[in-house]
Amino acid sequence: MRDDALAEDAVQTAFCKIMSARRKDIRAVEHPRAWLATVVRNECRMKLRTDRRAAARAEAHADSAQPPPSQPPGDPFELETIRLAVDRLPDHLREIVLLKHTSGLTFDQIAEVTQQNRNTAASRYRDALQKLRAELAPTLRPDPSTSPQGARP
Repeated sequence: MRDDALAEDAVQTAFCKIMSARRKDIRAVEHPRAWLATVVRNECRMKLRTDRRAAARAEAHADSAQPPPSQPPGDPFELETIRLAVDRLPDHLREIVLLKHTSGLTFDQIAEVTQQNRNTAASRYRDALQKLRAELAPTLRPDPSTSPQGARP
């Protein structure tokens, strides 16, 4: 969500909804982690839509809108540089990377959360990694272990 306060609100609201869910609905859950991720994901989407609508209304009434300053990429080994690269991914790819690495979900669980085929989720994950490598490659130091064999200095 790119905003800690909004994310905390979304998680709290999601868990309130979970706590008020009927027991038989909870018992029917096959993959609890995926179900929890789905509830939180849906709440995040609702909060983001609400926030975007409010921002659009505010922008429509503002005299002038200032674009946010862009930050140039720094050291590729800094977490912030990687976070910025992930943020620049298309939404459908960024979501899969975040579900895989922040929630620790499997591709089967990611497929359940995103309502897509497991192979599609895995393929999109590979696409996302490829895009991240391409974006970060110019700033990465060469890895000596990947140099051609037999090459001598």
